[in-house]
Amino acid sequence: EFKNTDKGISYLEAAASADYKEANYLLGRIYLTDEFGVKDTALADEYLAKAYQQEHKDIKTLIVNVTLAVSKPYLWM
Repeated sequence: EFKNTDKGISYLEAAASADYKEANYLLGRIYLTDEFGVKDTALADEYLAKAYQQEHKDIKTLIVNVTLAVSKPYLWM
């Protein structure tokens, strides 16, 4: 259980504004789902695009996973 999501997001936003790619990546993931109660796909896109531009080490894997989760063309995949 997370005790202070707003405070954590605030710290990450400060780091992201200073161009820390890990903060951009984490904020993108946080806003991508409703796991933390702050789902915002527009913000997720913004932060993940920055992480992609910064060549974050996990961004390509995330893109593949999200694409597969959304499209699922075959049930057996």
